[in-house]
Amino acid sequence: MATQTTNTVEKNRLSRRIRNFYRLFNENNWEGCFERLDPELRGARVEFDKYADSLASFFAKYGPMRIQSVSLELFMNAKGNKHDDRPFAYGTLHWQDNKRKQHTLRERWVKSGATWYTRMIGLV
Repeated sequence: MATQTTNTVEKNRLSRRIRNFYRLFNENNWEGCFERLDPELRGARVEFDKYADSLASFFAKYGPMRIQSVSLELFMNAKGNKHDDRPFAYGTLHWQDNKRKQHTLRERWVKSGATWYTRMIGLV
């Protein structure tokens, strides 16, 4: 029962985190988006300028994202993964672009400490 409660709490946290990320995206707040990128990717592997350019290009093409729904698949026990043993999740986002065209986006999120971070390094 505790695991089910934990998963519900984590799903709620992550859902809010994803919606917050895309609110920042819609505000063209590339710095805020970059801060929500996995710390293991920031700086050394992903440069802010290239990341921001990618988000800006996506925004120029599609405009703000109107989120319709977010579904989550959690993997809280990743201890056996030799590449990254942090808890992770796949978030599937259903959204509309500025022309009201429907889209689906699937992205990986990882939990580092108590916080969830996206692993998506660009949208274009």
